[in-house]
Amino acid sequence: MAEYEGRIMQVTFEHTPQLASRAFRRYTWRSAGGAHLGIILVAAVGILGTISGRAPWFWGLCLGVSATYWAGYWSSARQWRAAILALPDRQVTIELNESGCRFATTLASTSVPWSAVASVWRFKELWLVLLRGGRAFMTLPAESLSSESRALIEARVTGAGGTVS
Repeated sequence: MAEYEGRIMQVTFEHTPQLASRAFRRYTWRSAGGAHLGIILVAAVGILGTISGRAPWFWGLCLGVSATYWAGYWSSARQWRAAILALPDRQVTIELNESGCRFATTLASTSVPWSAVASVWRFKELWLVLLRGGRAFMTLPAESLSSESRALIEARVTGAGGTVS
C-alpha cells in the first residue's frame, strides 16, 4: 500500500509475565483446544470409573495420561514465563515497515519478512504473530497497536499470503 511506503512505525511495550502467560494460554488453547478438552474428558471418565470400582487399571491409566498431559502443559507454561522473567529489561520494540517487522530487546533482535508470517490471531487483549514452518509466535499487546499499525500488519500479512483472524 502506497501510504506506508518508506515509513517505519515503531511500537514499544513491556513484555510482562502476565502478558506472557496470557499469550501462552491463548496460543495453546487455540492451537490444541480440542486436545485440552479431550484430556479433561479422559480425566473425568477416569475419576468416574475409579469411583465405580470396575477395571481400576484402565481408569488409573486414564488419570495417569491426563495427569502427564497437564504436567507437561504447566511445565511449558512455567518455562515460557521464566524466559520472560530472565530478561534484564522486558522492553520490546517492534518496527513495522513495508518489507517486514523487527522485534528487539536489550539481548537480541530479529527481523521477520511479511512472507514468513503464516497468520495473525487477533484477540481482544493481544495479537499473536505466528511464523511459518514452526510453532514460533510473537506477542503484540493490542493496546500498544495504533489503528495505523494494525492496518499495516493486516495488509502486509494478507498481501504475503498469510491469514488474519
